[in-house]
Amino acid sequence: MPITVFFVGAPQIGKTEILNTLTQNKSADIGPTIGVEMRNWSHNSDGNVNQFHIWDISGKTFYANLMMTSIQGGQITVVCYDTRNASFFNNIKRWITIVEQSPYPQSLILYGIIHDYEERQIMPSDALLIAEHVRHRRNCKSVHCIEGRISDRCPLFECITSVAKLHVRTYLNTQQ
Repeated sequence: MPITVFFVGAPQIGKTEILNTLTQNKSADIGPTIGVEMRNWSHNSDGNVNQFHIWDISGKTFYANLMMTSIQGGQITVVCYDTRNASFFNNIKRWITIVEQSPYPQSLILYGIIHDYEERQIMPSDALLIAEHVRHRRNCKSVHCIEGRISDRCPLFECITSVAKLHVRTYLNTQQ
């Protein structure tokens, strides 16, 4: 069963670069995403191959509104924010509302992008407060808060693959 993962967040914070790091795509041509970019990614874990359909959605409001119904059909939504910008962080509530309106349960990953040597405005505790509030919302299967640098694959990779296992187990249990 392929897992659908959406990457959303403010424009020009590094979502596409994060995806390139995550999927180990060595693309040198990184420009702004126009609309949506879709990728397929496979990962072998514990002898099982996990298939992912990944959607990189532009942070521009026009495209985000067009993608609203698609986002509601996924299993995992990664909401990216820049730890240097409080206004981008406050914008994540809009994405959470879209997920909340989904007819299907989803997992949310709040992913703070850390930039070295730059002043932080958002601390991990800020994301944890939002996560605690979201945990009790309709159709929120699970919420995870993590941070990492654009070039660091591990935190996000581990979180997505562990959340995917949860969704696969749930799916298999409903098929029995």
